Amino acid sequence: MIPRFAELFLRSGFAASFADKGCMSGYFAGVPVWLVTAEFSGLLGAGVALQQALDHG
Repeated sequence: MIPRFAELFLRSGFAASFADKGCMSGYFAGVPVWLVTAEFSGLLGAGVALQQALDHG
């Protein structure tokens, strides 16, 4: 997501719409919705996963 749209996203009601899924609403209501703003979050996550795999291997 483009960072300049963060405020729009936060005001959009996305989290409420995400959770409002009829018979599945109970399940989706417990799923957190986060706006990730960290630069290179995918690479950071991959680095953590690699470190955990090396620590437990």
